[in-house]
Amino acid sequence: MKKNIAHYIIFYWLFLLIWQNVFTSSLRGSADTIIKLLLLVYLSIGFINNSGLKIRKCGIILVFIFISTMIFSLVLNDLLSPYFGFDIILYYAFPCVYVFFCYSMGNTLKLDSYEFRIVNKIVILVALIGVLYTLIFEKDQFISALNATNGYGNELHGFFSSMYEFALYLFYAITCCIREIDDCSTNGKRKKWYYYPLIGVFFFTMILTFSRTAIISCVTYLFIYSLMNKQSKVRKLVILGAIVIIILYFTVPRIGEYVFETIWKSGISNSRERLYASAVDYYRSGTMVEKIFGKGIGETRNFFKEVDGFASIHNGYLQILIYYGWIGISWIVVMTIAQIKKIIKCSYYDKMLAVESFAFLTVALLTMMPTTVIIFNSSIDAFFLTSFMIVLPRYRMNNAIYFSRFSKE
Repeated sequence: MKKNIAHYIIFYWLFLLIWQNVFTSSLRGSADTIIKLLLLVYLSIGFINNSGLKIRKCGIILVFIFISTMIFSLVLNDLLSPYFGFDIILYYAFPCVYVFFCYSMGNTLKLDSYEFRIVNKIVILVALIGVLYTLIFEKDQFISALNATNGYGNELHGFFSSMYEFALYLFYAITCCIREIDDCSTNGKRKKWYYYPLIGVFFFTMILTFSRTAIISCVTYLFIYSLMNKQSKVRKLVILGAIVIIILYFTVPRIGEYVFETIWKSGISNSRERLYASAVDYYRSGTMVEKIFGKGIGETRNFFKEVDGFASIHNGYLQILIYYGWIGISWIVVMTIAQIKKIIKCSYYDKMLAVESFAFLTVALLTMMPTTVIIFNSSIDAFFLTSFMIVLPRYRMNNAIYFSRFSKE
């Protein structure tokens, strides 16, 4: 690959993936924060080198306002807090830096099909390694997941730090396989049959993670992509697969029971409902300024750890509302609108890419509902979600629009 922005994003992701999943927790602590800061500097260099220091004036105004509100929230809530540390700085710095590069300086960046396919193949490879690792070294995980009557404690997670993280990689690997099949069909290339069984393996493994969020996200993606993208060669396969699954669900009682009792109920708990209620009460107890600019990160984490035993709320939108207030929620709305505008513009030149990007955006917004994953966050799953479902498709849309407009070749 050429050293473009994809190269830097992939290196950041792979290094963080290895660090947070392969090495033991005893090697982390403050080192975790230092490594993330160094990687953020590396990522910044990548954006600067590839953008030619061209700054989009319209974008810089919005980004300047965004950064100003984040700094104000930091000073107001966390700077003098007893829980203030480097991890808090990173929590504020990463969204500011990444949003700045993606929406002001990164507007000129493009990603062609060849580079994008290499990115996709790396994701497929990582997901496949995760599956094979579990089959070879963690057979008990597979056996427990298949025979489980309760999802708690029996989730398949491989060498990943959480079952949801593993499920997220498997889900995106499925979308990569689908894109590879469609690209081969569109460009008249020889069909690669092995992508079909890979889709089956990844989907089956994802079910055993018991991650309802990832499963619903995957189904949502397949529904949107199949319904809106009539050019897709995978469309018939998705429809046929859905029919087979529905028939099996109603005709084989064991499958129906497994889906409803083990998979569906595995993510439902009173603790999560209690957390949501506590989060709403905590937000309402704040002053008008705190409701607008948030209550901060350190105090919030400590409060919920003492009250409920969890540092997070397990709902991305509630976390943003409490951390950054209505200002934070408004920025999610602004970024969503910006992405939708880009998708509409792209639909005139590359409908398949536009539909796929719309499906990714829907999944990203859906993912934040029941999980702690927040887009434009420094954690590995949030970075993966943001980069692969928002940032890279955005730059490929830039590429589709640019070449369709200026060069028919």
